[in-house]
Amino acid sequence: MLIKYTLSSQAHEFDISDSDDLAVLCSETEDRLRSDHPEFADEEYLTQRVADALLNGLADDKQEVDLGDLSRSS
Repeated sequence: MLIKYTLSSQAHEFDISDSDDLAVLCSETEDRLRSDHPEFADEEYLTQRVADALLNGLADDKQEVDLGDLSRSS
C-alpha cells in the first residue's frame, strides 16, 4: 500500500506491506512516519490521522492512501 502525505509543502510517499489488519497498518505507518520525521515523536494527533486515513482507504479498497498535510503548529 502506498502512503502519501505532505509536510512543510513537500510531498512524501512510502510503501507499507498490505494487510487486512488495521492495527498492523497503523502501527507500520506511524513507525515509519516517526522514524522519518522525529518531530512527530510527541504528536498524539498523528495516531488518529493515520487510523482515519487508512480506514477510509480500506473501505474504498484503495492501494494508495493520502494522509494529507501533516504540518501542524500546536
